[in-house]
Amino acid sequence: GVAGKNLPLTFEQLSGLIDWLILCNPISDANIRLSLLPDGLFQAGFIRSRYPTAAMYNQGVLCLLMHQERENPSAKVFHAQMRQEAEAKQKEDKAYELLLVDHLGRITEGSRSNTFFIKDNQLITAPEDLVLEGIMRAKVLELAKEQGISICYEAISSKDVSNMEAAFITGTSPRILPIRQIEGIALDVSHPLMRQLMDALNQKIQKRE
Repeated sequence: GVAGKNLPLTFEQLSGLIDWLILCNPISDANIRLSLLPDGLFQAGFIRSRYPTAAMYNQGVLCLLMHQERENPSAKVFHAQMRQEAEAKQKEDKAYELLLVDHLGRITEGSRSNTFFIKDNQLITAPEDLVLEGIMRAKVLELAKEQGISICYEAISSKDVSNMEAAFITGTSPRILPIRQIEGIALDVSHPLMRQLMDALNQKIQKRE
């Protein structure tokens, strides 16, 4: 895989492991994390799920900045220290998400999400080589192209947040979640372009259901 590691299980074994995990742990509200440790040990376990409320979609969420970057952005390598620092800061400052800032001062992605900005009716997001390419990020980019929305692949400077009109994060759980504020800088949670993408995504999901 992109992390340079081979999975020590077949898909059939992996499926059986997940079934056994659920059977032995009757937990109804959690996500499952699959991890390949540096020593080659494979682990599967539960992690706390965090799904946005209706109010969060309407009013947006609070995000803060964290000076941190992945060694290999294209691989979902779990950095325990970074995750612990992010979760501690989120809890202390009551932030929904932390946006990562690299050594050049650019906002690349969220600690567990992808990030988009909007300015002059253009969608702005960091290029693929700087982020972990999430499934929902790819869907949003596909939708934007279908809707004729211009896309700029650029990681904006943290100093330019005040020049942005709106912003949102994407992920499997939140889908498209508006950001109301980044480090005290207010953003438009009702921006027409963002709401257009949210409506288009919801319509596409409903058709499949």
